[in-house]
Amino acid sequence: ICRRLGDRECVAFSWRNEGGILVSAGDAPKALEAFSRELAVGREIGSVTETLNALNGIGVVRQILGDLPGAREALLEALTMSIRNQDQFGIKMETLNLAGVLLSLGDLEGAAKQYESALDLSRKLGESEGEAVSLVGAGNVQLLRGKSAQAIVQFAEAAAVARRASDIQSLTRAAIAMANAQLASFRPDLARPAALEATRLAQKTGNVDDQIEAHITAARLAMEETRFADAESELRVTKPLADKNRNVDQSTRLATLDRKSTRLNSSHLGI
Repeated sequence: ICRRLGDRECVAFSWRNEGGILVSAGDAPKALEAFSRELAVGREIGSVTETLNALNGIGVVRQILGDLPGAREALLEALTMSIRNQDQFGIKMETLNLAGVLLSLGDLEGAAKQYESALDLSRKLGESEGEAVSLVGAGNVQLLRGKSAQAIVQFAEAAAVARRASDIQSLTRAAIAMANAQLASFRPDLARPAALEATRLAQKTGNVDDQIEAHITAARLAMEETRFADAESELRVTKPLADKNRNVDQSTRLATLDRKSTRLNSSHLGI
């Protein structure tokens, strides 16, 4: 209909919606194609909104597909545009997305700076979701630095922010992060309630990414507690979700855990 009317902005907007739906459905390759088409049209008609949204979408999808340099390039371009247009909300979103990519690339210093910037901007905007996500990200940086105590403080703060805002998705991610931090602190007794809460909340949100992360965390906890049958059960539930989601990082971690669980179970049984 948009094409028939000759409304190019409507065409770009339609590709934007298509990309968002495909990401939610776990079809990252087709989502990348949709966002790329949105970007092409957005640039042709000079639409800042569609160009920015497309670059953000491309950045997110490339990260899912494991193209981290490509994701960083797209998000940096989007961030530069938002800064030039003084789009504070856009700056916050792109900064958060870029921080996640830098974290995956192992650039802890760069990720920490981006999360700090996103946290400051989220608080100035009174944007609780951005605040909670920034705190979880900053905590993950601390966790990778081996500073689990500091990470736990930030995850607890993120959970408090999410509860006040009734933000179930951010609360889910804070619970997942808390469980992982407690496991890193060799406290499976404290990881267990966080992991259970994460699984319950992930089912409630229906977000596939959250469900996968919650199951992976539950599998890690079960392995730590030598409940290998439970760990294998969690991994079996997770595999079809991860296969559909096509997230390279999740699939890699899942395969690693599966091999580790099999090895430990065999050793435990004396095989």
